[in-house]
Amino acid sequence: MRISKLPKQSALSADEMGHVTQGAALALKARVALYMEHGPNIITKRPAKYLTAAVDASNLVLASNEYALYTDQGLIAINTFYPAR
Repeated sequence: MRISKLPKQSALSADEMGHVTQGAALALKARVALYMEHGPNIITKRPAKYLTAAVDASNLVLASNEYALYTDQGLIAINTFYPAR
């Protein structure tokens, strides 16, 4: 199935919440592409094709205006999950 055929988050009814959306599929695509770029294949030194795919998928998620980056109290959240030692 193509990502463009999936519903947008805003189009889901309350009963459909939790179903796969375009944004979720694009976010997963970006994460997998980052892994492919910097995972076990990093030794091959191939062109950054997966990095480009990750950036493109991430930009599509942000351009959809369905999601936003978390910016509120970012340092507090970081310090909560990764406290200084």
